[in-house]
Parts: sequence; C-alpha cells; structure tokens
Amino acid sequence: MKPKKKFSILRVFLALGIIFAIFCAFLFIAFKIRDAHDERIANIRHEVHKRMVGGDIYYVPKAYYRLPNNNITSEGMYLTTYYPGNAPVIQSPKALKERGLWHKNIRISAVSLTRYSRFTPEKALPAVMEFNIATNFVGEQYGLKYYTQPKGHRLENDRDEFWVESDKEPNVSYVACSKKVMKHQTPQCYHSFYDSRFNYNVHFDKRLLPEWKTIQDNVLELMRSFESKETAQAYLTKFKTSNDPVSKINIDGQRLCIPRTFVKGSDDPNNNTVPIQTMYPNFLPLQKKAMDYWDEGIWWQNVSFLIMPPSKVQPYDKIIQNKIRRKNATLIAGEEFGLEKRGKPADTKGGALDSGDLWFEKEGEDIISIISCSKKHSDNSKPQCENVFVHQGVFVDMSFDKRLFPHWKDIKDKTTALIDSFICNPAQGEAP
Repeated sequence: MKPKKKFSILRVFLALGIIFAIFCAFLFIAFKIRDAHDERIANIRHEVHKRMVGGDIYYVPKAYYRLPNNNITSEGMYLTTYYPGNAPVIQSPKALKERGLWHKNIRISAVSLTRYSRFTPEKALPAVMEFNIATNFVGEQYGLKYYTQPKGHRLENDRDEFWVESDKEPNVSYVACSKKVMKHQTPQCYHSFYDSRFNYNVHFDKRLLPEWKTIQDNVLELMRSFESKETAQAYLTKFKTSNDPVSKINIDGQRLCIPRTFVKGSDDPNNNTVPIQTMYPNFLPLQKKAMDYWDEGIWWQNVSFLIMPPSKVQPYDKIIQNKIRRKNATLIAGEEFGLEKRGKPADTKGGALDSGDLWFEKEGEDIISIISCSKKHSDNSKPQCENVFVHQGVFVDMSFDKRLFPHWKDIKDKTTALIDSFICNPAQGEAP
C-alpha cells in the first residue's frame, strides 16, 4: 500500500505545480495587458493626425479627440479638453467622475465658416435671446453684460440666461447658461464666438463661468497649434501625461508638476527651487542643444527663470528697496515701454559699475514687478535684464537678453501662463 500512497502525494504535487504554472501565466498576461495599456496611453501624446477641415489641412493630436463623442469631419472638429481649455484629458472620464473632477472638462465644437457661415454668433444671438426671453438686463458680471428673464415670467426657470461680451460685428461673443431648477441638476454653459476660420461653441460646467475668458484664450491658442505637425507636437510638450517625467514641487501649498523638458540642468525639489529654460516668442521647451541655437544666431532669444517659494528670498518690498539702493535709482525719469523709469540723479558720483536705471510695473501705487538691466561695457558684452515678481504664490526671478526688453510685457505674460500650465492637473496624473 505504501507505493500507492507515494503515488497520491506525487499527484498532489503535480496538481499544485499545474495550478502554480497557470497562476504565473495569468500574472504574466495581466502585466502584459497593463504594460500595453500604459504604452498606449503614453503614446497618445505622439499621435498627430492629418485632417482636412473646411478645405484646410490641420494636424490634430489624438489626445484631443479620443473620447466617444469626439470626431473630426470635413466640416468641423469636436474635441474634449480639460481646464483651462487646452490640456488633453489623459485619465478616463469614469476615473475623473469618481474623484469629483469631471466638471472641469471642456467640449469644443469648431465648425468651419466655409460650410456654416449662417450660424455665426451675430446671426444667432438676437434669435436665441428672443427665444429665451432674456430681455432683463441685470448688470455687469465677470466682465460681461448679464441678461435674464423678467422676474415672475411663466418660463423664467425653463430658459437660458445670457452673458454678452459684445453684440457688435465683427466681434460678437456671448455665453448662455442653463439654470439650476432641481437639486440634482448641473447647469451647463456654452460660449459662442468665432474667428476667421471657425465658429466656436465651447461647452463647460457653469462653475467655470468666471473663467470664461481664460478658457476662450486657451481654446484659440490650442486651435492655432494645429496649423503644422511641428507646432502640434511641440504644443503637447507643455502638458504631462501619467508617464511623463516631471519635477514635482509644493510651494506654500501650490502644487506644480513641471515637465522635465522645461527644466534647465538639475532641479532641487528639496529646496522647492526649479530653473526653467525656454525660447521667446513661442515659450516651448528647447528642441535642441543650446549650442545649436547659438550657432544659428538665435540663442539671445532664450528666456530663463527660477521659481521658488517667496520664503526663500527677502520680502518683496525689501528686494525693491535694495535694488533702488544698489542702482542709486532714486530719480523718476518718466515712462518707457509702459514702465515707470527711475534713474540716478545727475549730481551723483561714483557707484557700482551697473548703477543706473530701474523700471517698475505698477498697479496704482503698488510695484508688482521690477526690471533691472546691465550695461554694454564692451563690443563683446551681452547686456542682460532681470525681472522679479510674484505669481500664483510663486516667486519668479527671470532673465533675458536686453534686446528683448521692448517685449518685456509679452515675456512676462507668457511666463505667467507657462507657470499656470505647470499647476498639477488631476486629469493628467497624480499631484505631489
């Protein structure tokens, strides 16, 4: 009987071995499926499809029309983005809904004017306002003219309200929003406007209504990026996907997820300080080595800046006082490039090599940024300018070639927009 028992034990071990092999095979297949899914998501940013819309060629990243209700036809584009209007949605709508973040999705309908010019806003606005009985002008709200139904009208709760930017051609633009009549309702808005190519209807949750202008600007910027394959691909590099390498920092509660393609050298996450490098006027990551730009004679268009917590530097008013003292710039010398210029009094002697002028950007009596520039001391010197300011709770120390000084406002605006794009977007991956 003993051999029979031994045979039974062998069968048990054989069965366990088969089960273990099946389990390992299952794990292998599961990991392969997961890796394939991750690779597909990671490759979304690289997919740029050539499409003809309204007789013109556009290059549209798949990341903007990968959801079921998205499409591109010969007559228009129907895209989905995430706040502020130009970010691709990488995570699934289900995942965003579970996290209570799906209300920040933005749906773009861009219909070619060559096909449907009769639907432009100036032709639609009078009719839709009449249909919605939006005849009661309430006043200004969010920089728009706010119209609603007369109080007590029988259709007061069944019609849209309107926020009109302009009712004059050729810049007719308005936002229409539904009302919250029942507890479970989520009021929605659509912003109708147009440019030389498309009639836009941009749909978003009413909670985003105060941000209508930011959304409009970003939608138009996104659409312009579709004009070539290179600009479409470069534009996508502004946004991270779940698998993108990013530098994650937390500056006094403001979480930033900065694509590594923008980071100059090595960042210092422990000190919450990150050096950023880009090129004017596009403000995209460097596409080649600095020496290549130098050889082409355009490296002087580079813009670099440090972002860090204000606590890492002196208080802003102290920085201003020190700059005025070091430059000896106590005399108000008029206005230049829209800035208040201050210089060294004529009877002042001596001082540092670069003592002299400062330029101040002001809001009322408050100084909100201060620019200083070095001087040209020889034929080979390349004078640089520095602009320091605070944006979104982040201290910014920026430098650029003095030849770009006349464009300081555009440079600052694009810098702040770039920093805004760095704010960790839950639709595109985990924030730090």
